[in-house]
Amino acid sequence: MNILSQWIRSYVPGLTLPDRELAEALTLRGIAVEGIYELGPGSGSLFEMDITTNRVDAMNHYGIAREAAAIAGLPLAPLDAALPPSQPVTVPIQVSIEAPELCGRFTARSLSQVRIQPSTGVVAELERQLNINEDIIRFMTVRVDELENGPSAMMRRGERDRARGERGDRGDRGDRGDRGGDGSHRTRQRNRGPRD
Repeated sequence: MNILSQWIRSYVPGLTLPDRELAEALTLRGIAVEGIYELGPGSGSLFEMDITTNRVDAMNHYGIAREAAAIAGLPLAPLDAALPPSQPVTVPIQVSIEAPELCGRFTARSLSQVRIQPSTGVVAELERQLNINEDIIRFMTVRVDELENGPSAMMRRGERDRARGERGDRGDRGDRGDRGGDGSHRTRQRNRGPRD
């Protein structure tokens, strides 16, 4: 889950902890921040978080802001969740229950006259930053996939060692010793002083 530090700060005015310290404090309190991506000067950071299923309350910016407010001992700005008053539905909703033995109850709410418009102000800037970060994460994911599909460092080393063996290169064997021309094992020893 991606969380923007600027959005957290909009709900906790006066939060002065730097983003990295905030991420560490959240992690210590059970909300794991697995990655921190700087979004540029004045834009804050994007936290890549692993929220466990028992913390549904923290699966949004406001829930993380509540944790940040508790950490810093600051008040949490109230969430403006005012909805227009409900009105009776003029056109009834048609519901067909095809398996009544599996559906004992059914409730519904109709939303009408909803206009979806582009976000403005702070929300528009936060959405822009999220889109930039999604592009970065997409690029990083593709890059990791490319690297994982190629030979690993150990495989490349093994191939290099086999090629050296075929050419007769000994490489650097250090003190491991080597075999003589007659097949006998010879060990090189260092001059060592007395042990302490």
